[in-house]
Amino acid sequence: MKRCSNCGSENRRNAVFCSSCGFKLNSGGSNSWWKKQSQTSKVLIAITIPFILIIAIAITATVFSDYGTESDYDSVDATGGSALTESYLNKFKGNGISFSYPKTWTIYTPEDKSSDAVVDLKSYDMGINSIMTVYKKPYTLDAEALRDIWLEVCYEKGDTVEYVKEIKVDGNRAYAIKSFYYSNGCGEHEYIVFTDGTYEYSLLFTSDDISLIQDDIDTIIRSFRVE
Repeated sequence: MKRCSNCGSENRRNAVFCSSCGFKLNSGGSNSWWKKQSQTSKVLIAITIPFILIIAIAITATVFSDYGTESDYDSVDATGGSALTESYLNKFKGNGISFSYPKTWTIYTPEDKSSDAVVDLKSYDMGINSIMTVYKKPYTLDAEALRDIWLEVCYEKGDTVEYVKEIKVDGNRAYAIKSFYYSNGCGEHEYIVFTDGTYEYSLLFTSDDISLIQDDIDTIIRSFRVE
């Protein structure tokens, strides 16, 4: 039964108007609680709810900010290492250059070492043969010309070029070229070429599968410094 708030008479539950006095009955819906609140209560509620929402948003933002500042294992600082990465890195320094490289790589001297080669490294990790050579010579060509020369070398050898992209090495504009070679077996190259205005630098990576040493290449490139 529904009691009339005007005359107190009992009415059917679904009645809209009182059968005795004709007064509109309270529907008991979602607005009934709000209508019973005093004006002061309504003001306090209106002020409190936004304040609670602001606090909730601030807490949520703090939590996500904490996650965003966690250290990233892949990050390497300007000198080629951090407390997290030092344990698995070696560092080469000589002939005006320096860079960090994983301990899975070792420095060696090939039988046909080029006069322009500063250092040669090799790795046999996860069953993958990989080598790296750093070339340095006096500046005569800009980065674009160096890129074009290496591309010409690729095409003359019949290699397939997968991509050419612009990157940065020690703040200098550089180009990365990835290609597949088929002569004397199959494999992949990645060339990194740049100049600092005094010398030209070319880094050549050769591997059975470049993708498996991409992290190593990234570590070397990020830490590479011209001194």
